[in-house]
Amino acid sequence: MSSPLPQGHFEETYHAHRVALYNFLLRLTGNAHDANDLFQETFLKYYEHQHTLSSIKPWLFQTGYRLFVDQWRKRRNKQALALEDAPEPVAGAADTPEAALLEAEMFREFQQALGQLPPRARAALLLREREGASYLEIAETIGCSENAVKTIIYRARISLRKLLSHENGGI
Repeated sequence: MSSPLPQGHFEETYHAHRVALYNFLLRLTGNAHDANDLFQETFLKYYEHQHTLSSIKPWLFQTGYRLFVDQWRKRRNKQALALEDAPEPVAGAADTPEAALLEAEMFREFQQALGQLPPRARAALLLREREGASYLEIAETIGCSENAVKTIIYRARISLRKLLSHENGGI
């Protein structure tokens, strides 16, 4: 086993990718506790394998995604993933208290609908819409072809529309 890269390299990588990776994991899991656990596991694995990697960002997202899928599979038979710790929308975005309440409710419904998507669909949609990842980057992260990614995202959007229109009485 070759020796790890200097400590400064790890810290540089950590600071360069921590926000994007954490936000991705937070949206995948729907709660801060699980996102923190996966984030720490991902960087622990990075620390162990950093000397063998050529593309860091895709590796981090792919590893985080795989750890999430492993976690999801373990929990699938026991319980649904909890969404009560999901981050709230930014305060002050609404003009009135009623609008703020409506916005918070819509955010909660969206998070619940997103949580009902299969892990692969959720990851693909979040990587595309929130991280601005290309279809190729998403394909590498979730382990499928670019065309499959396009189909997964298309179906995820349809599923979200159906889930949200059902929850809102056909809106």
